[in-house]
Amino acid sequence: MSPPPKADTNNLCIVAGVLLGNLLPGFFQIVAGWEYASVNLIVAVLIWAMVYPMMVAVDFASLRHIHKRPKGLVITRKKKFDVPIRAQGAATLWGTRHAHAAA
Repeated sequence: MSPPPKADTNNLCIVAGVLLGNLLPGFFQIVAGWEYASVNLIVAVLIWAMVYPMMVAVDFASLRHIHKRPKGLVITRKKKFDVPIRAQGAATLWGTRHAHAAA
């Protein structure tokens, strides 16, 4: 038997979450209160569990050869810094323009 399609699994998880939240609201309020530095601990653990396999898959020995083919690194660095900076600039300009128009 093949696994269900991804959309069905997502919908099932959404329905299960809504039902459990309505059936056990006190439990989920307690879990929601488990925070440290305004970060929910359950969410932090789940994100860590999602990222950890990618971290262990890094071949650190190959990093010393990165200078031979730096294209991927250059593209990643550009996207990581240029896109958020441009988005922040656009948001600042857009917010400033509309703030002055409203005044």
